[in-house]
Amino acid sequence: MKREGEPQMRGEIGNPTEQEWRNEIADILANAAVKINTIEEEAKTALSTGDAATYEAKYREKGEELVSLPDRVRALAANLDRDTERRLMLDIDSFAREASNALNEKNPKMMVGLLSYLLSRKGSEIGDKNMLEELADGLRQGQE
Repeated sequence: MKREGEPQMRGEIGNPTEQEWRNEIADILANAAVKINTIEEEAKTALSTGDAATYEAKYREKGEELVSLPDRVRALAANLDRDTERRLMLDIDSFAREASNALNEKNPKMMVGLLSYLLSRKGSEIGDKNMLEELADGLRQGQE
């Protein structure tokens, strides 16, 4: 029996393996990506109807979702090997930092512009996975 404060050993009965931790984090990232994709679709709908206030609000919502990611993932990532944890958190912290910078932008059009391209790779096309979805896939496949 473990004493309180004793480290959890990966793969022990009742304790998740590294891949199970990866999958749990990947689920969080994938769910955030689905939410962000939905937000972006709602923003496009608002724009097509001329509702600029809702369009801007939707991109703020996208930014807030990205800013919240590190807090939702950091404790789980601590269960990964140190190199994977470091790379994962660098990516997630970068998304959050860029989103925070965009949200602090005084010009709403600039804020929307910055957030609209955040998570997209240069040269990506409509229907391509965004960087958050790619990160989730990489974790599931043991590649991150």
